Amino acid sequence: MDVRGATSEGDGQTVRARLPDASTGRLIASHGAAVMVEWASIIAVLVSVYDAGGSVATGAASLGLLAVAFAAAPLSGAAVDRAGAHRARLAGLLAQSFGCGLAAVAGAADLPLGVMLAGAVTALGGATTLRPTGAMLMPVYAKTSTDLVTANVWIWSVEGSGVLIGPLLAALLLWSSGPPATLAVCAVVCLVGAAITAVDLGTEWPPRHGADETRGVAATWHGLGGRPGLRSVLVVIWAQYAIIGSFDFVLVVVARDDLQLGDAGPAILGAAFGVGAVIALFGASRVLGRARLAVVLGIALAVAAAALVAFGALLTVAAAFVALPVIGACRSLLDGAGRMMLQRSIGPSALRSVFTIRELLAGAGMISGGAFSLVALQLGGSAGALVSLGLLLMLVLAASARGLSVADDSADVPVVEMSLLRRVPMFSPLPTLALEAVARAASTASVPSGDIVVRQGDVGDRFYVVADGAFDVCMSGNHVRTARRGEFFGEVALLADVPRTATVTAETEGTLLAIDRVDFLTALTGTDSSRLMAWSIVDAMDLEPDMLPARRPDLSSLTADRAAES
Repeated sequence: MDVRGATSEGDGQTVRARLPDASTGRLIASHGAAVMVEWASIIAVLVSVYDAGGSVATGAASLGLLAVAFAAAPLSGAAVDRAGAHRARLAGLLAQSFGCGLAAVAGAADLPLGVMLAGAVTALGGATTLRPTGAMLMPVYAKTSTDLVTANVWIWSVEGSGVLIGPLLAALLLWSSGPPATLAVCAVVCLVGAAITAVDLGTEWPPRHGADETRGVAATWHGLGGRPGLRSVLVVIWAQYAIIGSFDFVLVVVARDDLQLGDAGPAILGAAFGVGAVIALFGASRVLGRARLAVVLGIALAVAAAALVAFGALLTVAAAFVALPVIGACRSLLDGAGRMMLQRSIGPSALRSVFTIRELLAGAGMISGGAFSLVALQLGGSAGALVSLGLLLMLVLAASARGLSVADDSADVPVVEMSLLRRVPMFSPLPTLALEAVARAASTASVPSGDIVVRQGDVGDRFYVVADGAFDVCMSGNHVRTARRGEFFGEVALLADVPRTATVTAETEGTLLAIDRVDFLTALTGTDSSRLMAWSIVDAMDLEPDMLPARRPDLSSLTADRAAES
C-alpha cells in the first residue's frame, strides 16, 4: 500500500447526500431541536406581548430579549472553555427547556409579563451555546474535509427546516391552544434535544492546545486582521442577523396591522420565511462544496435586499408569500456559506473564540436590525421599515464585496486535519501555525480492507494517523494492538532511523492521514516537548534492543539528510 501522492479530499466538489455517523447525527438532531424552539418560542412570547401592549411594546420587548442574549454570548464561550463543548451544549439545551417551561407556566398562571420574559431570556441565553459548540465538534467528528462539508450540509438542512417547522408549530399551537401551550411544547422538544446530547458525554476528546492556546474574544478579533477579508465575512453574518432582528417584531406588526391575518398571522409569515430556507437546502451540497463562496454571499445579500424593498413597496398578502420565501432562502445561504467560510479560515484552537464572536455579531445584528426597524416603523410604517432594511443591506454589500473576495483567497485552513493531528501526543504541544504547516503537508488516502500499509523490515518513509477504520499492528507475527481513529503508527522507523518494526494491515476499509519523513521530523524539531513526547512513546513500547540504535540520532541531522536525498 503506497499513499505517496495522495491528496486531501478537496473542496469545490458537490458532496453527495449521505447519512452522518452516530455522533454527528446526534449533534445535528439536537441542533434542529434548538433552532426550532428558538423560532417557535420567540413568536409565542412576542404574540403575548403584542396582545398586552401593542406594536411599540413588542418592539421594545424584542430588543430587550436580544440585548440579554447578546450579553450571554461571551459567557457561553467561557463556559465552553471551562466545561468542554459537550457539557456546555447540554447546559444550553437544558437552559432553553427551563426557560420555555418557565414562560409557559407564567402564561398559563396569568403571572406578570416580566416572568414570561425572564423565561424567554433564559431560553435565548441557552441558545447562544449552540453554534460555538457545534463549530468545535464538527471538525472533531469529521474524518475528512469532505465529511466536514457533509456535516455542514446537514446542519444547514436542519437549521433551515427548523426555521420552517418552528413557526408552523407555533402557528398551529397558537391557533388551537395559545402561547402557554406553544411554550410548553418547546420546553419538551429542548428536553429531548438535551437527552440526545447527553449520550455523547464522556466521549469528548481532552482539550489540547498548542503554545498559543485559545485566545480571548478581544484578542481573536484583533488577530483576524491577519486573515485577509475575514472581517467582511463577519459583517455579512451581522447583516443576515439584522434581518432576523427586524423580522422578530416587524412580521408581527405586518401580519396583525397591515395584512389582517389574525392571531396566527405572525407565525404564518414566519413559516413563509422558513419555506425559503428549506428551498435553499436543495442546493446545499452544491453550494457548500464550492471552492469559492464569496459569490454566493454577494448574490444572496443582493437578492435579499431587492426582495425586502419590493415587499415594502407592495405590502400585500401576495407579495408576502413571494418575497418572504426569497428572503428566507437568501438568509439561509448567507448563514451556511458564512459558517463554512469561517471553518475554512480558522484553525481548530481558535474556532470557539471566532464562533463566540459570530454569536456576538449575531446578537448585535439582531439588536441593531430591530432598533433600526423600530425607528423606521415609527417614521414610515411597516413599508418604511422593510424598504429601509433592504437599502441597509445594499450598503453592506457595497462595503464588503472586495473583502469577501479576498477572504475566499485565504479560506483554505485544513481544520479537519488539524483537529485530528491535535490528538497525537507528539503534535499536541505544537503552536497552531506549526500544526497547520504539518496538516497542509499531510495527505489522505482510502485503504481497502486487507491491504498492508507498512511491512516489518522495510524502509520507513511516512508517519500515519488513522482517520477512520481499524488497522492491525503485528510485530514478528504477533498481534500487538489495533489502531483506530486518532491513533497512529510508523513513528519508530522515522525517529530512530531504523527499518520498520511492525507490519500494519487494514482490518477494515479505512482512511489514513500520511506525513512524509522530512515534514514529520521537521515538526518534532520545533519544540523540545514534542521531541521528548515522541521518544517517550517509543520508550514505552519496550522494543527489542536490536530494533533500535545504540544512541538516539539527532533529528535535525536526519531532517537535513533526508531533505538532501529528496
